[in-house]
Formats: sequence, structure tokens, C-alpha cells
Amino acid sequence: MNDQSPKIASELSEHKAVIQAHLVSQSRFAGARKKNLTLLIAFAIWVALPTISAAIYYFFLASPMYVSTAQVTVRDLQGRGNGLLDSFIGKSFGVAGNQDAQVVREFLRSRQVVEELDGMVHLRKIYGDPTKDIISRLEKDSTTESLYNYFLDVSDVEFDPDSSVITIKVRAYTPEQAHLINESAIMLADNLVGVMADRARNDAVAFGKKELETAEARLREANRRVIKFRNEEQDLNPGESAKAVLGILASLQQEIVKTRAQLAEASSYFQPNTVAISTLKTRLAALQEQLRSEQARLVGATGTYPKSLSDYEALNLDLTLAERGYAAALASLDSARKEASQKTMYLVPFVEPNIPDESTYPRKLTSILAIFVGALVSFGITALVVASIREHLSL
Repeated sequence: MNDQSPKIASELSEHKAVIQAHLVSQSRFAGARKKNLTLLIAFAIWVALPTISAAIYYFFLASPMYVSTAQVTVRDLQGRGNGLLDSFIGKSFGVAGNQDAQVVREFLRSRQVVEELDGMVHLRKIYGDPTKDIISRLEKDSTTESLYNYFLDVSDVEFDPDSSVITIKVRAYTPEQAHLINESAIMLADNLVGVMADRARNDAVAFGKKELETAEARLREANRRVIKFRNEEQDLNPGESAKAVLGILASLQQEIVKTRAQLAEASSYFQPNTVAISTLKTRLAALQEQLRSEQARLVGATGTYPKSLSDYEALNLDLTLAERGYAAALASLDSARKEASQKTMYLVPFVEPNIPDESTYPRKLTSILAIFVGALVSFGITALVVASIREHLSL
């Protein structure tokens, strides 16, 4: 009996160890099963549920939307071409610079266009149709900001800088609505281009008119000063008057020379006190006195002509310059008007807005796949982070 006791104890110990090992194994299996079940539930909630919900929405609930596409460009008559597009639309016209086309592109994406389109085609009524699905439609009683952001989502304006082509895409619930909105947007853009062209022409002509007005005012002032001078001096042209005085001086000198010759000749025949000699001497003295008076008048002994002549020359120079400036301004205005007449810029929709015959939105498979991939990636990253945190806490 005593000999079997150690053997029985050993068997009991082994049996107990087996039972403990089995219990540990069952505990680990239960923990792993619980962990996998938790992971599976999390996957179902995180990935499967959004994907299935998206599939149900896109295949059964989403309202179809149609896309109307148009392509436009800005043309002018300046002869500026742009490669392939220039050969396409004709070389007698040109494609306006990229800057003008970019302005049109930004205008089509502006709040002003959305507000004007809402007034023209009633965007709120079109996109807020209560019969369409609640996710894609515009919310009821939407603000202007909400309408603007919504329209940016359902429209797209692309610009190609190489060809200056603007591509306009608009989505709506019916083909006719998409076509109407796209056509109305192009109409607004065409009005903008017309306003830009008119402003460019008006600015060019307005600058020329302003310069002409300035030149005309300067000419009027110069002419007024000349007229005032003539009225004060009682002389229409001091320069011509000076020439006349010089002519008088020359004539007087000739008469003096002639009278001296006559006096010398008469002195050889008559006595000094004779009437003939006295008459010639008196005439000679009168001529000399007149000569001195005219000389003094001319050279400034009495201050008459030098100052007035210099003043007149200065005024006349101002008048001449003003006349030339006025002529130049007039020519510049005429040139600006001719150039402005050639600044005819307008929008050309060389691809008219189409009426789509098939719904292309929403893109069901692409959207569902994007949701699935996004949910799967985020789930994987989250699972790795949680596992890393658990492992760190278990250490």
C-alpha cells in the first residue's frame, strides 16, 4: 500500500497538469475567438455597412443626373492667332489673350453668375426638387452661400492655357435643365465679354478725348493771352510792325541821302541864305529827326518795341506750341477711335451646349469602390493602431 502511494500521486499530478493545460488552451481559444468576433463586428460596422449603404443608395435611391458640355473661346479682330485653334476658326480673326479667357473662366465660377442664373432659370427650383433624393438635392430654403457652394459641386469650368479654350460642364436632373443652365451661363459670359470690349474701347477713346480737352484748353488760353496783348498794345503783330518800322527807316535814310545830294548840288549854285537852300536844310533836318524817332522806337530808347516784341514772341511761341499740341491730340484721338473700332471681342461657343441622352452621374461603381477602399484603409490603420496600443499596455 505504501509502495503504490508515490505512483498514485504522480498520476494525479500528471492528470492535474493535463487538465490545467486544457483549461489554458480553452481560455486562449475563447480569447482569440472573442477577439476575432470583435474584429469581425468592427469590420462589418466600419467597412461593410458603409459600402452596403452606399450600394443601396447609388443603385436604388440616387437620382440620375445629366451633364451638358460646351466649349467656348474669346475672339477678337486684332489678328492674334493661337496655333491649332487659329487655323480651326480662321486666320482673319484672332484668339484673345489668355488673360481675357481666364477672366471669363473666373466669372463663370463667381457668385454673381450663380445669382444671375438663379434669377434667369430658377436654380433653387431645379436643384431643390423635392421628388429627388435628399442627399443630392439642394436643401430647402437654402441661402445664397449654400446655393453657390452647391452649384460649384454640380458644375465645372476648365481652362486650357495652350488653346485658350474654356470647357463648361453642368449637371442637372434632366437633360433639358442641364442644357438650359449651360446655355444661360454662356449667355452671361458673352455679355461679360461685350462689356469688357466696350470698356476697352471707351477707355481708349476717353483717354484721347481727355488729352484733346487738355490741349484745347491750353490753345484757348494761349490764344486769349495773344488777343489780350494785341488789345493792350493796339498792335496786331509787333513783329510785322517792327518790319514796317525797318522799312520806314530804310526809306528815310534814302530820302536823307537824296536830300543831302540835292543840298550839295544847290549849294554850288545858290547862296546859303536863299529860299531853296533853306527849304532843303529844313527838309533834311525833319528827315533826320524822324529817323532818330523811328530808330529810338525800334531799338528801345523809348522802351516801346523791344519789350512788347519779346513779350509777343513768347506769347506767339506758346500759341504755336499749343496749336501743335492740339493737332497732335486730335490725331491721337482719331487713331484711338480707329483702334477702338477694331477692338471687337466676343465669345464664340464653337461647341454648343449639348442635350445629353444618358445619365452619367452619379458614377455608381466608382463611388462605391471609393467608399469601400477608403473605409478599408481607415479600418486597417485604426486596427493597427489599436493592436499596437494593446501590445504596449500588455508589456
